[in-house]
Amino acid sequence: MRNIFKSDLYRLWVNNWSMVDITIVFLIISMPVLFNGNFQMTLTIGSSGVIPETIIDPIKIQMALDNIFYYLFIIPVGLVINSDISSSAAKNTVSSVVSRKKYFFSKYAFIVTYNVIIFIFYMFVMYFADCIINGYSYTFPVQDALMITLAQLPIMIFISSLLTFYAFVFKRAVIFTSVSLLTEFAYLVILKIASLINNNISKYNIFENIIYKYEIQNAIISVTSEPLSGYTLSCAVVFIFGSVIITALGYAIFRKQEI
Repeated sequence: MRNIFKSDLYRLWVNNWSMVDITIVFLIISMPVLFNGNFQMTLTIGSSGVIPETIIDPIKIQMALDNIFYYLFIIPVGLVINSDISSSAAKNTVSSVVSRKKYFFSKYAFIVTYNVIIFIFYMFVMYFADCIINGYSYTFPVQDALMITLAQLPIMIFISSLLTFYAFVFKRAVIFTSVSLLTEFAYLVILKIASLINNNISKYNIFENIIYKYEIQNAIISVTSEPLSGYTLSCAVVFIFGSVIITALGYAIFRKQEI
């Protein structure tokens, strides 16, 4: 596992797309920090309207838009898994060095660890850069930033798990990227269909609420607004459980498929 971690880290370090990914993170960090006081953003999502009034700090607003990591995580997942499979490195590794189980879970552990580190780095660099540039009087206590970060971690782990599942199932980088990008659009279509059904058949209201309640962007906004709420706990349970199910399914498929 250690050797797989080292090779994956080296691959990300020397790859230009990985550098593009990190550069985008820095650009995202810089926007709310540099334009504090003049940084305004409105987000409409589903049928709920806009970001809650409890999120008024520019940095908190940015923390409520962390679904951008769904798209940023696509790059490292593709580089670590799809490039391995397309170059036959995965086949050679599984044939001569490690078992499929060890290979799969080593890749999964690396992806989750790397993405979580990038996410935590982003959150706290953004927070402390804002404190330094704009002053502590313009932001909120550091313990709040810590609670928001912890509240969002199960969602980030779920995103990493979902993308890892896609990478192993679809294998080819083009198909993996296409499916990953279309997933959120497909979910919005499902929400719209549920909303139309709800307008005609009231008993489907619970169906719409459950689907919408744990949509990634809505979950991120909600836990940012109230990181210590009961909803945050239920969110953690749902997304961690979802991560376990998706990972188990991904391994079951990978164990039987051709590499």
